[in-house]
Amino acid sequence: MAVISGGGWPQFEKAIGFESAPRQLLANLSLLSYLRHKVYRYESADWKKIYSEDFTTDQREKILDSLKKAIGVADFKIEKLWGEQIEDREAR
Repeated sequence: MAVISGGGWPQFEKAIGFESAPRQLLANLSLLSYLRHKVYRYESADWKKIYSEDFTTDQREKILDSLKKAIGVADFKIEKLWGEQIEDREAR
């Protein structure tokens, strides 16, 4: 069985509740994060990352800089902001 989500590892932990899940059920479970291009599989009583397509540090910085510049050029003003304007989900 597989769980597919756009979230990262913390979202999987929260949604599935690994601590209370029977280990024999986890043995047949794979987790796929489609927005972050990561795949985890439960093996030998622990989670193993079997695939990850991460941005390099340079790619990540270029993306964040480009977003910030685009917001500045658009002169986009926000009345009230809760949290960061650009959420970096650590796609590294």
